Amino acid sequence: MREIHVDRIVEAVRAVCLEANYVAGADVRAALTVAERREVSPLGRQVLGQLLEDIAIAEQDRVPMCQSLKKPSAGIGEVSSCPAAPT
Repeated sequence: MREIHVDRIVEAVRAVCLEANYVAGADVRAALTVAERREVSPLGRQVLGQLLEDIAIAEQDRVPMCQSLKKPSAGIGEVSSCPAAPT
């Protein structure tokens, strides 16, 4: 039987959790982009644009995506929060 040290497992889980908070899938970005282009409401376009901006900032700066994306936003041993709506 193969043995794996617990530190390797902890680091792998940590990396996956962080990545899930920083990077949205291409399908999510594409769907939001299409929705923004099709949206008729100026406020709706603004909100969708803000979501796309949140995704870009999260990926670039390696910070958690906003809770408005309905994804968990918590690091290992830390608590984070984001505004619920654009200001």
